[in-house]
Amino acid sequence: MFRGIKFKKGQQPGYRATWVKDERSPHAEGHNGHVIGDWWPYRLCTMRDVVHGNLKNGICGKPDHGAVSILMGSENRYKDIDNGDVIEYCGDKTNLMDLGFETGKLIRVIRGAKDGSIFAPSVGFRYDGLYKIESKEKLPEKGYNRYKLVQDKNQKPIRMVHPTVDEMDEFIARNNWISSNKSKAKR
Repeated sequence: MFRGIKFKKGQQPGYRATWVKDERSPHAEGHNGHVIGDWWPYRLCTMRDVVHGNLKNGICGKPDHGAVSILMGSENRYKDIDNGDVIEYCGDKTNLMDLGFETGKLIRVIRGAKDGSIFAPSVGFRYDGLYKIESKEKLPEKGYNRYKLVQDKNQKPIRMVHPTVDEMDEFIARNNWISSNKSKAKR
């Protein structure tokens, strides 16, 4: 779960300098070697395992190909609407989504715990499969759009078994260690 991640007292997790990077591209289309239900404790781990290649933005892709993945749970002005196999995703700087809509490409969907949806994991981030953009709606806020994405029918349903009890225990133990060391560092 934490392979390749370094932990320092009082700091956010980071990459280990000695970690061998994955040869896959985060900009590859399709599942990119992932299985629906794969789970990661931190957003950094989604980047490490090349399911989503951006630490700051909820949309990942290439200007000439369009969006290849979205990460739900990013905080923005407009709330995403999550009905499991149908999502209404909102964002700004959505040129990659526009191109994905025009080309009809399938997009990887990663749900984060901050999503607030009953379909989101209780902690961390979970890969929930490939979705296709069906429609686009402009929102009143300048530059914001809402995209309706529908889960591809040629795949298994969302597996909401992750995180498991053991994964939760390990995640909580690690976060308690980080928190206790942050408070010690402030003294």
